[in-house]
Amino acid sequence: MVYATSDATGDYLMVAPSVTQFYVITATHPSFSDRYALPILGLLDFNLIGGVYCRNFYFTEPTQIASPPTVHVAHSPLWPAPGQECRLQVTASTSQGDAPTVRAWIDSVTPLAAGVPAEFDDAMMVGAPVEEALASGRKRTTYVLSATNSVRVSMRIVVASQHGGSVPAIYYPIDFAGQAPPLATNIPPSLTNDTRSPCVTFTAPTDGVFVGQSGQLVIEFNEPINRAVLSNIAGITLSGPFNAGATATTAQPRPAVELSEDQHRLMLRYIGMAPDAEYGLALSGQSIQDLSGNPLDQDPRTPEPDAFVMHFRTPPVLSAPLPVENARGCAISADRLYTLEMLSAGSYLDVYHLELSGQAATRVARVPLLGFPRDLAVISGYNYRISQTGTVCSNELVAVVGGDLASMLEADGSVRVPGQYLCVFELSGSGASTSVRQLAAAKVSYRVGSAVTKVRWSAPYLLYQEFGADIHLIGFVNLQEMIIGFNASKAETAAFPETGRPGKDSNNDGDYVDEGDILPLPELRPAEFYGKAFNAVFSGTTQKVLDFDYHGRLCVTLSGGFERDPKGNPTSTPVRPAYRTMPLPGEGFDPKAATINFAPGTNPRRVFSTVGLVQTGQTVESLHLALVTLAPDADGIQKLAVIDITLPESPRLLNKIPFPEDIIGGQLGSVVHRSDGMLELNTSQHILLLDTLAMGQTNTPPDKLHPAIVGFIPAAGAATRSVARTDYGLGAVAEGGRGALIVSTPTLQFVQFPEASALVSPSESVGQTEMLGALMEKLRPVATVTPARLWTNQIAQSDLVPPNPRAHYYVLLSLPGAAGPQLELTFESLNWVGQPLPNKGAGFANDRRTAPGRHQAMDCGWPPKRLQRCDFNCDVPHRRQRKHRAGRSTRRRRDLHGFLRV
Repeated sequence: MVYATSDATGDYLMVAPSVTQFYVITATHPSFSDRYALPILGLLDFNLIGGVYCRNFYFTEPTQIASPPTVHVAHSPLWPAPGQECRLQVTASTSQGDAPTVRAWIDSVTPLAAGVPAEFDDAMMVGAPVEEALASGRKRTTYVLSATNSVRVSMRIVVASQHGGSVPAIYYPIDFAGQAPPLATNIPPSLTNDTRSPCVTFTAPTDGVFVGQSGQLVIEFNEPINRAVLSNIAGITLSGPFNAGATATTAQPRPAVELSEDQHRLMLRYIGMAPDAEYGLALSGQSIQDLSGNPLDQDPRTPEPDAFVMHFRTPPVLSAPLPVENARGCAISADRLYTLEMLSAGSYLDVYHLELSGQAATRVARVPLLGFPRDLAVISGYNYRISQTGTVCSNELVAVVGGDLASMLEADGSVRVPGQYLCVFELSGSGASTSVRQLAAAKVSYRVGSAVTKVRWSAPYLLYQEFGADIHLIGFVNLQEMIIGFNASKAETAAFPETGRPGKDSNNDGDYVDEGDILPLPELRPAEFYGKAFNAVFSGTTQKVLDFDYHGRLCVTLSGGFERDPKGNPTSTPVRPAYRTMPLPGEGFDPKAATINFAPGTNPRRVFSTVGLVQTGQTVESLHLALVTLAPDADGIQKLAVIDITLPESPRLLNKIPFPEDIIGGQLGSVVHRSDGMLELNTSQHILLLDTLAMGQTNTPPDKLHPAIVGFIPAAGAATRSVARTDYGLGAVAEGGRGALIVSTPTLQFVQFPEASALVSPSESVGQTEMLGALMEKLRPVATVTPARLWTNQIAQSDLVPPNPRAHYYVLLSLPGAAGPQLELTFESLNWVGQPLPNKGAGFANDRRTAPGRHQAMDCGWPPKRLQRCDFNCDVPHRRQRKHRAGRSTRRRRDLHGFLRV
């Protein structure tokens, strides 16, 4: 007797009494008309290994059943600016017959800013739609639209198939709220009789002062200089380190060179300088010349042109050892550090309590794991219920994946596979009173040779990657459903619905515990385990999924391989290494069209997806990006591929950014998003800071650094998938026997609350955790500070009385909370050459403020704290405590509130 069964995912199990008999497997699929009959003779079949038979069946002929068309909608750029054209792409397909018909038009136009009217005529369609015939039954239609004001344009899209199938009308919003493209400026022609040489008038930092982690030096000149400096840097030399004991470097780092639009300001960025070292910078007329060709002369009193020379220091690296033996990654959340350890006695999740003031990490918990640990993800700020009637919990959760690969042969001839696991732990308490308990544990795979290598959190899903010999998939697990299922009593389990309950998240915050929400419930008899939602399975070739990331879209990197025929057998047709955006259930785009193929011999590694502003030429667009690290290929250079995936079926390879070996220190690894909008690219040794805005710039000269590389944190990187970094400057490394806590320099940045209806007063949020959380969600970093209008003039309204939140700025300071409950900060206004402005006297805000001991922390201790609004002692009192003017303008005031987070 032969027994066989299958589940809803297509996995099947067959049990036969003897390995020496002859059998025939018949495979069918309810949605396909194919039918396979496969003969098996156990002793002669190579797919039969240790009593386990592995075979995939692929079906290609769909059943001819009328079904509604599949539709996918996307637009680019994500946030177009008023006046900028936006492409709307609608892809529709049907299982039979001709491609569906697609119609789209503007349904409504609404304002984005309160109190600003919007008319229907503020948005318009540009030109006629463009239709493209794709594969059989598929069609892509592209519309172009624009808007004159900052408005939300709601598009109405109707799709219908030729044989009656249709989908409900789709209402698709597009917000025209992006950054306007920069305006080009023209430098007036120089005087024909100009014989005076340019000179340096100001530098930042000044001579002898520390440079920031960006390694940036700003040099101001008294007149515009020639743009030839961008391609000729022979007269720009960096020397050092000069101080004894500084780390020696094998080669001086190459600079990134930028010139302001008025050509008065030269920006140099040196990435890879030794920490705690003294350097010297020299500029000469070999590179620095004015528009008439006169060379730089810093001292006109001498007969020969004199070079400009300055000195500066790099900040030290503050680190403390971390007691690890054989670590496999780490993560930091508040005052907790998590590490994965693989020891001879077993595998563990270790929990440490951090005391930065004492530069120590004390282990407070050790949790045994089921096998080899490979990755972890920390889940903070998530609200959940352990049971259907339980109270709402918000404790920190940690998900760990791993498992042993070796299979064991039992005495009866059967094969036992330990399997791959996904465990979720709950932590409560703090310090020495920290307690850990297991909330859920599932065996996610028993496939021989499969390894679960990565886990990521994207509410409400935990995503894990299974890397196998014959299958590659990304599994999606509903965390709330998993917790309820694994903590249910027998009576509660028996009452689960036959097909489960999907749950309802009414406010789209990722949890199911708010008013109007409905908890999800598992299936009575789940096909795999409680909480498993679905799989995204890669098929069609022998390529291997090397890495994945999920940020609204599922992105994967693929190795090279060969195509498979309709029956799943490998062919001799090669397939190149690639990047691919994989569709999820219900998404109607073609994965092959959403693929960027790399050249043969390319070695893609990690992938990271994000949304950012990218400048190409004079255009700035908000794009959905996929960043792929590429190991050295034929040219021996590591690169970062920048891919625009805003329109999934029209991906664009924007650039390949090269990285010199002297600043990498090994291999390029994972990318982490920072709260200030920067990206941290980990290498085996260091961390490189990246800016998406410059990622579109191509043709960087080989002797210069790409402008997208904007910072360097030495000795803070790791090759592990999970890296421990915080937005307040603390990081950790736990890789093998290498373990350390690393603190980088604090950061200051201008921020704004443009959505606020009134000025934000941080002092009113002291101790209000929920209010602070909501406030920080509305915070938006800004690149420039725009002047505010001082007086009301006819129809123009003052930005000061009443105060306009869009014209008021705040300063955000990020550093560990252990820096102390009080800080001393100084604000100072500078003129256009960087010199201090004098106070204007009574009735005007001071141009400099120092507040010793006046910045009171909202709380003390380790976690990053938020300081209340600065309360300055000054000679002129002001009701709103406006601190200083920032910028060149002396007629319009720019007010800064000291909103600080530490």
